Amino acid sequence: MKFRVALVTVLFAGLAASFAVAAPAKTPKNQTATDTTATTTTAPYIPEWVCHPSLLVMTGTLASVTDDQLSFTMLVKHTNRHAKTYKGQTITVKVDANTTIWRLGKRVALGDLTLGDRLVVQSRACKNSTDPVVPLAARVRARPAKDASTERVCRARFALILRGPLATVADDQLSLTMLVKHSNKHARAYEGQTITVQVDTNTRIWRLGKKVGLGDLTLGDRLVVQTRACKKGTYVTAPLLAARVLDRPAKTAPTTTTTS
Repeated sequence: MKFRVALVTVLFAGLAASFAVAAPAKTPKNQTATDTTATTTTAPYIPEWVCHPSLLVMTGTLASVTDDQLSFTMLVKHTNRHAKTYKGQTITVKVDANTTIWRLGKRVALGDLTLGDRLVVQSRACKNSTDPVVPLAARVRARPAKDASTERVCRARFALILRGPLATVADDQLSLTMLVKHSNKHARAYEGQTITVQVDTNTRIWRLGKKVGLGDLTLGDRLVVQTRACKKGTYVTAPLLAARVLDRPAKTAPTTTTTS
């Protein structure tokens, strides 16, 4: 009996030992059971800023052109909002084979421009770039500089009506003088003055219901002259040009008779 108990005890001990050998060892939760080769992936390179080109528009005058015809300098007077940092400065602008230059409706080279020409330069630059770079012109439009000696053009706006007697007629039949006695509100400055009025082929002159020439008028005739004045802010240097002249004979003095 004792032998059987000892045999059963030995068998249970053997089974327990075998189970202990076959059971896998416990591992921590955060530790992997097997070691595998780690693989790393590198993210693509992203630059600090990406170039988003903006249109630069600069208006000004041509200051100089380099001898190699690859750049010029201009005094920037007006710009759009993307080029406001250049306003009021004299900057250098580069040109290349892709730059188109136009002057008076014709495509020209940089050397065909004249100093003082009025320029409109279109270029492109990165929005986020803070580095000062020399603009490369994509398109240049040039116009000759304004001639300061030329007078501004009169743009007629206000109608003038002048009334008064005819004083003189020029020998060439191209102008007359009259004493202004009455006028409308736009011609008040001429009242009481003897002024010169020009006529041309477009001036219509009427006398007693008939269309006549300037030489058919008589000194002292009563005139109604219609003309136009320039806008405010423009120069008025030339005599008035009549658009229409209405003429009536001068009033005859009344005759008096005496009776004895």
